Amino acid sequence: MARRGSDRKEALLDALMELKEFKRVDKATAAKIIKEAIEEILKEKYGTLEPFTVNINPDTGAFEIWWEKEVVPDDEVEDPDTQIGVSEAQKIDPDLEEGDVYVERLDPAQVFERRRAYKFKELLLRKLAEHHKNKVYEAYKDKIGEFVVGEVHQVYANKDILALDDEGIELYLPAREQIFSDRYKKGDIVKAIVKEVRKSQTGDPVIIISRTDPKFLERLLENEVIEIMDGLLKVHKIVRFPGKRAKVLIESLDDRIDPVGAVVGPRGTRIHAIVRELRGETIDVVPYTNDTHLLIARALTPARVSAVEIDPEKKKAIAYVPPDQISLAVGREGINIKLASKLTGYEIDVVREEAKPIEERPLEDFADILGEGIVREFTEAGLHTVGDVLELSLDELKRMVGLDAAVVEDVVRQLTELVEQNG
Repeated sequence: MARRGSDRKEALLDALMELKEFKRVDKATAAKIIKEAIEEILKEKYGTLEPFTVNINPDTGAFEIWWEKEVVPDDEVEDPDTQIGVSEAQKIDPDLEEGDVYVERLDPAQVFERRRAYKFKELLLRKLAEHHKNKVYEAYKDKIGEFVVGEVHQVYANKDILALDDEGIELYLPAREQIFSDRYKKGDIVKAIVKEVRKSQTGDPVIIISRTDPKFLERLLENEVIEIMDGLLKVHKIVRFPGKRAKVLIESLDDRIDPVGAVVGPRGTRIHAIVRELRGETIDVVPYTNDTHLLIARALTPARVSAVEIDPEKKKAIAYVPPDQISLAVGREGINIKLASKLTGYEIDVVREEAKPIEERPLEDFADILGEGIVREFTEAGLHTVGDVLELSLDELKRMVGLDAAVVEDVVRQLTELVEQNG
């Protein structure tokens, strides 16, 4: 095997790195892109890459193009790009014989004449653009549902917004993904979640962000409520009418933590910060329970529900509420009952109910007297009304409810007094 050619190292990579497009890629990636572009030019010029080997040193910027040819009898040279006659080969290296491989270093000037030099640069820029597009796509495709912050770059006539993240990547906030009262101008900061990442017909990454998706509220809650991030509170489900009302079904995994109080925060500081970001959207925090009757009653907050009947097969429920609670249960434009239905998975009808005797009223009506935690313990034991509690003996109650005996006795005493006072 013989080699010839200039020993001068061509620092093409260093020169090309001056292109501003190369500033965004590391040297190893730049070397790979340049090698691919050189190979395309070689293939265009010679019709094949088979006899060529391109080497680029990403550290020094030096590159070499080696051209291999098979040494064949003089009268059997069919392809001068891949073969060389033995007589010509021996003029260069007398030791070469038929069947050997002759290798020479190709002078770049032979490849990059003016027209191909211009095309080479175009190829580089195109490959760099493709690399950047793929890098953006790969970076964002795994971020769906994650929080993102951008600066508004342009507001279109149809209210669609183009924002830029801190690396200048374009984020699109369509009007349909904005809260109806959102108003933005160029330079404003917009917070949202990544909803969709796809490629356009030209291969450009299209990143759609949203402020109306329930995940956006979930991310805001995680930012404000440390107990969620710490795993002490679990968000089961969120339903929204963006900018109007939302319901958050949340469970406390620590008996010492009240989910409603934790989300609301001291003097409402946590929930108020979220409400401001959501343009005044009312947020109902609904404590999770696996008791469907109780869950439906809680989902209709802020209304007070007297009783609930359910049809599990048809996924339908009837909620009985006092006359003065009807409007609260339904809500303006029916929003409250619609959200409660989405949250529970039951189609809910609200029925007016006249005042019931104390014995038939739900324990939750007296949570301010008994304490929410205590009421929760009784209802989770299947005791939903005052009568459910009072018709059992103290021994039976103590076995059913996971509370201290003295607490159970105090509950029975208070409920008995309520019945006597209203008898």
